[in-house]
Amino acid sequence: MEYLYILQQAIVWIITVFWLYQLLISICSFVKLKDKPMLTKKQHKFMAIIPAHNEETVVGNLIESLKKQDYPKELFDIYVIADNCTDKTREIAENAGAIVYERHDTVR
Repeated sequence: MEYLYILQQAIVWIITVFWLYQLLISICSFVKLKDKPMLTKKQHKFMAIIPAHNEETVVGNLIESLKKQDYPKELFDIYVIADNCTDKTREIAENAGAIVYERHDTVR
């Protein structure tokens, strides 16, 4: 019987320690340690890459749509990759203000 009493007391102490730990963690969550500054005005520079193959009908509108975005124009660039184009995709993209790279590979 004495073993059961010791086991009961051990279980009670273990549960009490876990309960006190949870209580301490809960109380500590109400303490505010330090204000951290928020970085809300940070704007990143990025590039928009447009892969195109014979897209002369839509590439101009797409570039104009990207240029109308509410983001500083000096923080993003627009690139068009003209892939084996046989139409005027390159010329239209350049006239719209994009940086154009042409790819000519007749095998692929």
